[in-house]
Amino acid sequence: MKVIEGHLTVANKKAIKAILKANKTSGRVSNIDYHINKDDEIYNVIIVKKDKGLIPCPGSLLRLSKYKAKFVL
Repeated sequence: MKVIEGHLTVANKKAIKAILKANKTSGRVSNIDYHINKDDEIYNVIIVKKDKGLIPCPGSLLRLSKYKAKFVL
């Protein structure tokens, strides 16, 4: 798996491979939602999870964050 745009952790890559192996386009792994689309040979993934954002501040509440990435298998 080669990431073209964005960032994917090792855990994200394993979850995406498992979802694609099951022939599904979306799934939930460890409280993280993955939505995968394929355009030609390029896959687009949207990762939705609860976190404190890119720059967490002390006392800040959890919110839904969406991250996008593009990759090729």
